[in-house]
Amino acid sequence: MTNIHKRAMAAQRLGVQCRSKCGRPLPIRSPPAAPREPLWGGINGAALSKFVVAYNIRGIAYWQKGDNDRAIADFDKAIELDPKDANPYYNRGLAYLKKGEHDRAITDLRKALTLDPANEGFKKVLSGLGETP
Repeated sequence: MTNIHKRAMAAQRLGVQCRSKCGRPLPIRSPPAAPREPLWGGINGAALSKFVVAYNIRGIAYWQKGDNDRAIADFDKAIELDPKDANPYYNRGLAYLKKGEHDRAITDLRKALTLDPANEGFKKVLSGLGETP
């Protein structure tokens, strides 16, 4: 908003109509509406789910290479972006298993199963660890 329009708005509040040099009333522009708060840095919907999938896939690649710490970091980011997706929890649980952190693995595998109770693969892994699904 220009200074002219700011002065015109101030004058209008005082009951004075401002006019341009040619005598026409100056249009009063309302200030722009505040922008809606975007989801995760302006990315939402389908684009956000692509980031979740990308972090999950990269985490799987790290896990397959044996770089469990980097895999867990990527799964953490995928969970941060979409905490209702069961796959990153499952994959992080497998990475914790590979690191030897059995308790953390069980916690993540159980969380994955609560998010996707129909997944037979999750149940099979948990029962293979001696846990009841």
